[in-house]
Amino acid sequence: MDYIEILLPTFNGEKYLNELMDSLVSQTYKKFKLITYDDGSSDKSAQIVDSYRDRLDIIRVENELKENRGALRAFAYLLRKVEAETIMLCDQDDIWMKNKIYEKLKYINMLEKKHGKIPLMVFSDLEIIDESGQIINKSFLKNHRFNLNLLDDIYYLCFKNAAPGCSMMFNRELLKESLPIGSGAIMHDWWLLINASINGIVGFIEEPLIKYRKHSSNAIGPVKDNPNTPVQSILTGFSLNGIRAFNELHRMLIKQAREAFSHNGKTFFVSRYFLKLFTYRYIYPLIGQFSKKHGEKSWR
Repeated sequence: MDYIEILLPTFNGEKYLNELMDSLVSQTYKKFKLITYDDGSSDKSAQIVDSYRDRLDIIRVENELKENRGALRAFAYLLRKVEAETIMLCDQDDIWMKNKIYEKLKYINMLEKKHGKIPLMVFSDLEIIDESGQIINKSFLKNHRFNLNLLDDIYYLCFKNAAPGCSMMFNRELLKESLPIGSGAIMHDWWLLINASINGIVGFIEEPLIKYRKHSSNAIGPVKDNPNTPVQSILTGFSLNGIRAFNELHRMLIKQAREAFSHNGKTFFVSRYFLKLFTYRYIYPLIGQFSKKHGEKSWR
């Protein structure tokens, strides 16, 4: 049977931790270890996790720096401690469906049987819930406006991150190809996704296998639906503030992508990046809007 390590950094997460831990206990697939690390909490997060030692196989990694690293650096720290062949990432405030590990492991094993020992990642859709656990949106990806037909387009993934870390399972081959995480990485999960797309295969499970909690303390929250039409979005982008925001955002995205490509011995083309950006973000939606208006099949 496959042995899995689940990485869980905690930081002042006592409010929701019991719900997460109970959902891990309830997993139908049991052969996993929880590798946990507390990122300088001032609450009882570490004690709550440790209280589950009689129900889960838990390994605690000490915070050698005795400081708060933040989500990216905390996960990067734990990723360097991994010994298993299969890895999952865990956020302290979510709830896992009972079959989450089983379904992802089944899929990644199928990919490995088909393609061999290459970098592999599998991720699923997520339900978005509020602080009280009520469903806000049944599909994170639809809320995020991600086009699954473009999952194999690396340049699309450079400006559109569809896979929150908590929805991922990946193998050691991908981990080897992804470390160390670049200094320009915006988030650890995005870095892993880009590296998986460059080096291997990314698989997707349509079924939501996790309840992703949206609240004021999220490190990164789901993107809100933009109420503007494509034309309004373009016009907004030409305002002074819009141009500044656009420049800053894509400066960071291009830096992350360029580092990821270079990390893997590839050349990143900025011109291709912007061509894909405007095609997928503006041109296709405009065509789709026109087609819908005139009763024709949408490109999207």
